[in-house]
Amino acid sequence: MIGDREIDADEAWRVQHQASQTNDLLVWTVTTGTKDYGDKFVARPNAIRGGPRPLPVVLIADTLETLQKKLPVGLFQMPRQIGDDPVIIETWV
Repeated sequence: MIGDREIDADEAWRVQHQASQTNDLLVWTVTTGTKDYGDKFVARPNAIRGGPRPLPVVLIADTLETLQKKLPVGLFQMPRQIGDDPVIIETWV
């Protein structure tokens, strides 16, 4: 959503590390073609502990490859699932 703060790869690592310190699990959802970001590729972390909740930060890039390079190292890529919203490309855990 517009209003989310854009972060860089270093801050994405800090967000991931902070979640791991509190035993939370982050799921990074990668999208494109959304109303708020258009053709940009966007990764948004969702914290799972206590029920899923999106964090107010995003990674943004012009290409999927560039966006993937901004994601924290050590994540596992999951492909789209049947029933996912069409704007979802992949998720990373």
